[in-house]
Amino acid sequence: MSDTETRHSRHIEARGRVTATVAPDYSDFRAIRGLQIFGTARRLAGGESLATARRMISRYGFLAELASGPPALRAAFEKAGFYCSSPSGSP
Repeated sequence: MSDTETRHSRHIEARGRVTATVAPDYSDFRAIRGLQIFGTARRLAGGESLATARRMISRYGFLAELASGPPALRAAFEKAGFYCSSPSGSP
């Protein structure tokens, strides 16, 4: 889920190739451990996007608050895009 106007969202629309890193926060740079993923991504549309939004709201309760919150937050949530990534074997 991301604002469709961000640089990374525009990059996904243009190329579809992505790299992501999953790691917890660390205070010691030398101790960092995580996972780096390479692959493709695409913006979800229509029913697929709506179903994903519903799953996200049911999983993360704070999103329901955004969806029913003040107009500015609601507008930001409603214009957000949902994306699906698929890992591949190499960059």
